[in-house]
Amino acid sequence: MPISTRARASENDSEPARKRLKIEDEQPQAALQPEDAPLGLAARSEQLWFERGDVIISAVGRSLKVHADVLSRHSDVFRGLLSEAALAALPESLNGCPVLRTADRGEYLEKLVGIVYDGSNSNWFARKAKPLPFAELRGVAIVASKYNVQNVIDEAVRRLSFYFPSLRARFRSNLDFNDQSSQPLRIVEKDAVAVIKLAKLLKAPFLLPTAYVVCALIDPEYQVKGVAYEDEVVKLDDDELKLCLEGHAELMEENTHVMSTLFEDPSHPSYTQCDTALKKLLHMAMKDGALAEPDPIFPVQAWFQRKYKDKPDAQPCQLCQYRLEEMMDRRQAEVWERLGGIYGVVPWPRPPERDGSP
Repeated sequence: MPISTRARASENDSEPARKRLKIEDEQPQAALQPEDAPLGLAARSEQLWFERGDVIISAVGRSLKVHADVLSRHSDVFRGLLSEAALAALPESLNGCPVLRTADRGEYLEKLVGIVYDGSNSNWFARKAKPLPFAELRGVAIVASKYNVQNVIDEAVRRLSFYFPSLRARFRSNLDFNDQSSQPLRIVEKDAVAVIKLAKLLKAPFLLPTAYVVCALIDPEYQVKGVAYEDEVVKLDDDELKLCLEGHAELMEENTHVMSTLFEDPSHPSYTQCDTALKKLLHMAMKDGALAEPDPIFPVQAWFQRKYKDKPDAQPCQLCQYRLEEMMDRRQAEVWERLGGIYGVVPWPRPPERDGSP
């Protein structure tokens, strides 16, 4: 979507209509220009280099020439950096336009500023847009946090909370890292490492318990050595790694408690037949390693259905099936209530009216 300045024009009614039209029709200029070389500016943005812009922001790999008042209206940080006094104090300029240098990654700063210009028309806020790559969401969210662009931060948290909610029902129904065609992100399990970091940066602690739960299930190499995003490796710090490993051990114990339901007497007249079926289920669970996994809150119904299909004689009567699944579900609910305590998040779960999940 091309960058639009319509929102800026419509909000600033003091500008003459002719001037607003010129700003809207302004064609951004791309690539590194000869006059940029002495200042060492990065290549000009193809979409965010406006000739009538009044500030140049030079980031890593990208330079933008934009309108200070547009950014200032959406961020108190930009408001301070781009005030008249602050711009006048900048030591560099290009053809009279002040140059603000920043260490931000240019591609993500460009995306953030583009979102600010496009407003509600941006794909960032589109509910039915294609899934956003997690790396892109992470990069934009980091820059948005630095400049305190709150509506962009809120949308990042909303998308993340689809996979890492504080409501158990949403966790059970949304947790699918395979088929993401209709989901808000393209994300994989190992991204939970970076989600732990983002949750803290974006002040969204309710994301942490389930992010740690998913992190407990990934390859230990990612837990210890981190996950690479382009030229950056995101690693858990010592305290986070300790919490992840200690939580892993607690979840193992909780999972044993949940799966121990298979050992219990269903107290049903068809006990002999159902007892045989339950023993077969228990044997398959042990063979699958289901008793030795730190996943006490993941839905078990799908596992049961797969086992019943693979081995019909392992299927107890309907009453025992219902009782078995109901007992496991109740124990999983108890574990869910304790997640906040395991990972130091209070209150937990967060009240439904404050949950950012869609």
